[in-house]
Amino acid sequence: MSANVAQIGAVFFAALCFITFSGRAIAQSPEDALRQQVTAAWEKRQAAVKTMRVTFSSKTTTPKGVLTGFAFPKPRAPGEQGERKPSPPSDAIKTGTGELVLDGGKTRIVNHAPIWDFDKDDFVFCRHESSFDGQTLTLFQYPEPGWPQALIEKAERNQNTDDVLVAPLFGAVRGLHPELASSLCLSAYTQARRVGSEQERSLIELTRPRNETRGEWKLWVDPSRDYAIVRMEAHDRDGKLVTKFTVTQSALPAATTIWLPQRWTAALFRNGNLFKQIEVTTHAREVNAELSEVEFKPVLPVGTRVQEKIGNEMKDYIIRDGGQTREIQRDERKASYEDLVNSQTGDLAPRSPSTPGRWWLIGSGSVIGAVSFWVLVRHRIGRTSSTNPSTNT
Repeated sequence: MSANVAQIGAVFFAALCFITFSGRAIAQSPEDALRQQVTAAWEKRQAAVKTMRVTFSSKTTTPKGVLTGFAFPKPRAPGEQGERKPSPPSDAIKTGTGELVLDGGKTRIVNHAPIWDFDKDDFVFCRHESSFDGQTLTLFQYPEPGWPQALIEKAERNQNTDDVLVAPLFGAVRGLHPELASSLCLSAYTQARRVGSEQERSLIELTRPRNETRGEWKLWVDPSRDYAIVRMEAHDRDGKLVTKFTVTQSALPAATTIWLPQRWTAALFRNGNLFKQIEVTTHAREVNAELSEVEFKPVLPVGTRVQEKIGNEMKDYIIRDGGQTREIQRDERKASYEDLVNSQTGDLAPRSPSTPGRWWLIGSGSVIGAVSFWVLVRHRIGRTSSTNPSTNT
């Protein structure tokens, strides 16, 4: 009898332990429950959007003087003294157009917008494009006036996906993939809580905590809009605001369950001061259209100077008619573009550039930085306070 009682007691105790520990395993903290809700919504939206094409326009406000000495300053003229003239000399408002094409992990980002030319002390238009076909990244830019330049190299991703011109779009449909939404990837935001209301809407605040190497970043998502991002703030390690943007989301007319950014405003700060304000408005948002492989393999125009990285070697050449190329030998690389275009390989002896070097500061776009390419600043989230001119900001 006592043995039976003991056996029953053991079974009861085991069952009680199972229920107790199972309950603990199943129970979630409110924070985990919120993150799970956001993750589920993002997974659903990501699965629903296989391909995407978005056209957009941008309006960029550059405050007076914020580019003065920011990158490689123009050399002083003989006898020039005193403070440098502010760049730009007054507040500047410039407009541009662009396009984003996405197919799985393949991407193409095109932007045609003004950049600051330190030689001319003025803005000039430039087309810059970054294309990634899954294996190869091609960076292209064509300032007007100027000449086309490209850099081709093997890569694992298109690093320009976190430019504020397109980052909200990648966050919307690839927000679970760090290689496509590095700044807005959900996995980095480990804290979650429900906060008051914004325009009478309850939001969920997600936080990427500050640590020894990075500052605190926050996202706010709207449960009433399928947990889409409506606001973001990035701070540096010292707590200074670096990037802040607000996003207006809307559902696609033909698919009310797919919420995509319709327009957004990004404010970029440097040393606590406004550096740029960029307003982006989308005009066409198309999902799941059939896309060709050629979308991600750009055809470079005749006259493009190309630097193609193959292993540890850099191949340097200019594209000519009929698919021919003019190879640029190592001892010719200091020659001017005009001399290279109008000569054959090996014709030019080592020389100093016959025309002044051009110093470009990108308004928003891609770094092409190689031997003769001095293209510097991108508007990447959380990176606008660098003092090193060759560092992406």
